Amino acid sequence: MFLEEKTTQIAAKLIQKAGGKLSYLALLKLLYFADKQMLLEWGVPMTYDEWYAMPHGPVLSRTYNLIKGDFVGSGIWSAHIHRNGWDVELISDPGDALTSEAEDKIVDTVFGEYGRKSRWELRDLTHELPEWSDPGGSSNPITYREVLQVAGLSSDAIQEILSNIEVEKALAGTPLAISSAE
Repeated sequence: MFLEEKTTQIAAKLIQKAGGKLSYLALLKLLYFADKQMLLEWGVPMTYDEWYAMPHGPVLSRTYNLIKGDFVGSGIWSAHIHRNGWDVELISDPGDALTSEAEDKIVDTVFGEYGRKSRWELRDLTHELPEWSDPGGSSNPITYREVLQVAGLSSDAIQEILSNIEVEKALAGTPLAISSAE
């Protein structure tokens, strides 16, 4: 249940905070930190993108494909964000109608803590995350369950969060598939 329009709005906020241009590797790391923090604090991710461990650290899979141009999506991303070499630039403001105050606060906190670091510093930081392991030139999924486990949540709390995510997906019209949230 990838939320492209909301992801575009969140990415735009981060790019705006960086002055309108940001390394796409840095953007992917900042988005991962924000998405993960939302999951840990509120029990749901912001983007509902799939997370993968890649050689340069965790990434949001569909977002990465949007940046590379390998996934067209609805066209909302490309209407607002353009890749120029190793950078992404904001070409128009998508607004913020889909983001909550809680999400805005997390984006502000993540940017405040990590936004001025270089893409390589961010990559190195993500290599220290307990849920990341070197995929050896490939990619491996990082599941919500793994992130919640390494954060120290109880099995019952994890199951409740995963069940709530499945309900959100079902309400959005996405077929239930417990394994996708695990």
